[in-house]
Amino acid sequence: EFKPVAKLQPVHRDIAVVVADDVTHAALMAAIWAAPTGGLLREAQLFDVYRPKLAKDAVPMDGATDRSLAVRLTLNSDEATLSEEHIESTVKAIVDQLTGHLGVRQRV
Repeated sequence: EFKPVAKLQPVHRDIAVVVADDVTHAALMAAIWAAPTGGLLREAQLFDVYRPKLAKDAVPMDGATDRSLAVRLTLNSDEATLSEEHIESTVKAIVDQLTGHLGVRQRV
């Protein structure tokens, strides 16, 4: 489907979240796209996965199999340039959605 080139510059924000090892890429993306972003979310792309290494003889402790996922969000509006307030509230809505539906925690 053809879409005209956006006249306004998109905004990119990266978020990093710590998830349980059983959370799939599909579940992560579904939760991101289900967030109430008011149509500002245009793209979400997983770009980094970090899993801490355990020593060969180490016994995993609770949470030791968690991994960190970093996602680049692209936000844009067809009507106006995005303010910092719009951007931050959209990112917060996405993080809240991930926290509520997948039990993730945001990595700072």
